[in-house]
This record gives sequence, structure tokens and C-alpha cells, in this order.
Amino acid sequence: EQDYAAARELYAKASTFPYAAYELGKLYRDGLGCEADEERAARYFRQAFTGFQVMADRSPDDRLQYRIGWMLLYGVGTERDEAAALPWLEKSAQRGNLSAKYALGKLLLQGAETVPKDVDRALELLTECAESGSQYAQYTLGKAYLLGGDIPQDQGQAVHWLGLSVDQGGQYAKFFLNRIYGSIFSSTASLLYHMG
Repeated sequence: EQDYAAARELYAKASTFPYAAYELGKLYRDGLGCEADEERAARYFRQAFTGFQVMADRSPDDRLQYRIGWMLLYGVGTERDEAAALPWLEKSAQRGNLSAKYALGKLLLQGAETVPKDVDRALELLTECAESGSQYAQYTLGKAYLLGGDIPQDQGQAVHWLGLSVDQGGQYAKFFLNRIYGSIFSSTASLLYHMG
């Protein structure tokens, strides 16, 4: 049975280990098994971030590199810094980490103040993730093809990727299709996708 309070106690005993500190940060941030405490959560996230960097220097690991990149990308345990996140996500993606490829693809598709857009590389990374079954990458690609902008609009590609995301329970993809085209279009698009 799930017991957040017991989990918090166990993580607290191992809090010098960065992964335990990270989990403690999440529990305090979300108020799971304890009162929500942003200050305490931030302290544990900072401790985890520092520990992850030490670990990554000792033994490079794609999951660890992704985690550091993600924390930099969203400012968890450190200042938000997309440019500093980029090399960590690149290293992890080069080692085959799909989560890193997705995060990197989204970052390059949208760009940031300190990170220029690279739409071709973004599409390559997102397509690889989508073909590997990531409903989030499928949704992101579908929406990008539907809206156009930095890439040419392609309704066929949009329906294909959004349909795959819906098939995996992608509520955002379903909502997007229903909101833009109505529930009849969504059902028809799903039917046509399955018939294809």
C-alpha cells in the first residue's frame, strides 16, 4: 500500500544520497505525506542537483545527464538555464536516452532566449521518440504539423501522430483534436488511421 509518510522517513534517512534528496524535494514540494514546504523542497532539490553533478563527474550516465539537463531546463534545484541544459541533454541523447531526446527536441523546436531554434534537428529527435512510442513526442509532432509555423503544415502527418498519441491515452492529443475539429473528426481520424 502506498505510504508517503513512510517513504519520506526512509528518504530522510538516506538524504545524503542525491536520488533520495531529490525524492524528498518532490514530496515536500507536492505535500505528499507531509505539509507542503517549498523552502524545504528547494533545499533538497539544491542538494540533489549538487550531488548529481558530483556523480556525473565520476561516472557519466545517460539518466544522470538527462536529470541534470532537465533540472537546469526547468530551474529545479538551480537557476533556470536553457543554454547550460543543452550540453547535458545532448550527452544523454547521444547515449540513446529517449527522455533526453524528447526534451532536447522540444527545446530546439521552440528555442529559447539563449538557445536558437534548430527545427530540422528537433524534428529528427522528436520523430525518433515518436516512432519509439512516446505519446508526448507523438502529440508534439502532431500539433506542430497541424499548426505549421516553423514547419510546413501537413494534416496527414498531424492526424497520424495525434492519432497514435490518442491510442496511448494521450488526453492532450484527444482534447486538441476534439477542440479544433470536433468529436466527429476525432473519431473519423482515429478510424481512418486504424483502417490505414
